[in-house]
Amino acid sequence: MSDTTASGPSSPATSASSPPSSVSSPQLSTVNLSDVVVTDAGKAKATEIKAQANKAFSSHEFTRAVELYSEAIENNALDATLWNNRAYARMKLEEFGYALADASHPT
Repeated sequence: MSDTTASGPSSPATSASSPPSSVSSPQLSTVNLSDVVVTDAGKAKATEIKAQANKAFSSHEFTRAVELYSEAIENNALDATLWNNRAYARMKLEEFGYALADASHPT
């Protein structure tokens, strides 16, 4: 899969080094994706936030990464990469149920 270097993980396959997340649990609800509207501004904002989240993930700041991916999702809920990245961060925090929910999101 990938290797782990001293500078940080090259992929989310490395072991978790953080305690369980203190990020509040999301309220799960059913959303009809055809009702979701994403603006160009929302896409741009989500892309900016995703870059910050990726840096947090690379620095093993998994709780912060989850927070940032969540903020990015608020701006572009139709981007499957955001959901999958948040799922990886949640796996690192051993929040397996939430990780599964994110990875199973129907985007």
